[in-house]
Amino acid sequence: MSNNQAKVILFVSQKGGSAKTTNIINMATASMFQGTRNVVILDCDPQRSAALWQDDNREDKVKNFEYVLPQVIAPRQDVMPSEIITRLKGQMDEIWIDTAGFVGYQQDTAQMYLNDILPLVDLIVTPLKASKFDLNATKDTIDYINHVSKNIDLNVPKLLLPSDIKNGERGVSYVHTLLEPVLSKPENSEWVLMDTYIPFSGLFVKAHERGGNAFVPRKIEKVTEAYVAALMEIRTHLGLVSESQKRNEVQDIISSLQVTRQNASKEKRQDELDDQE
Repeated sequence: MSNNQAKVILFVSQKGGSAKTTNIINMATASMFQGTRNVVILDCDPQRSAALWQDDNREDKVKNFEYVLPQVIAPRQDVMPSEIITRLKGQMDEIWIDTAGFVGYQQDTAQMYLNDILPLVDLIVTPLKASKFDLNATKDTIDYINHVSKNIDLNVPKLLLPSDIKNGERGVSYVHTLLEPVLSKPENSEWVLMDTYIPFSGLFVKAHERGGNAFVPRKIEKVTEAYVAALMEIRTHLGLVSESQKRNEVQDIISSLQVTRQNASKEKRQDELDDQE
């Protein structure tokens, strides 16, 4: 990306298990495959799910591709996220931020982190599944962000991303049905339901558990394409690509995934040889 300052993309939801971490990992990876080299995930979830994905029990097959997986960092207890974001904005292209499943009460770390981060973000994404439980959490999330927006003039795109959707278009239609009364309220007019949705895949769940994702070590067609499309849709809302560019980019990234993996593996091997000299 050509901008001097990193784009800060926040994932937030009042429900644990809404796929925040999963979405961030995959979209940050999609961005790297698209050619954005300076990508980082800032793990502000006290459970450290993204950090565990990076560090815990990663299989050897996945480790061969770590070169093209995004780096995850987490704030120390004595450092607020805004300090890290401010420091990284001049060094990175994109900062993807994971947050807690429940921001809790006023003195909780999760809420302090979120309030600290919000003035610095360029775009907000709230993932949701096709369920009434997720709908309630999504309404709480929207209400909270709307409340904070009044105090800090949070004039950034606010997106809702259907995630882990079963039954294809029928599942998406159900999400639309659930959200219609919420999005029809005037106070929620800034919130937009994304055109892209992330489908459910058992293979993808297994890949994620092994420390990989929809791209590494092998792509899972429908999920991979969905994440690339979601990334391009986010960039459209950020004003970085047009609609026609978005369509072309999706096809270009999908067609070049294998070459990108091969080149990354070669670069990694060369780096290892250089380190040995």
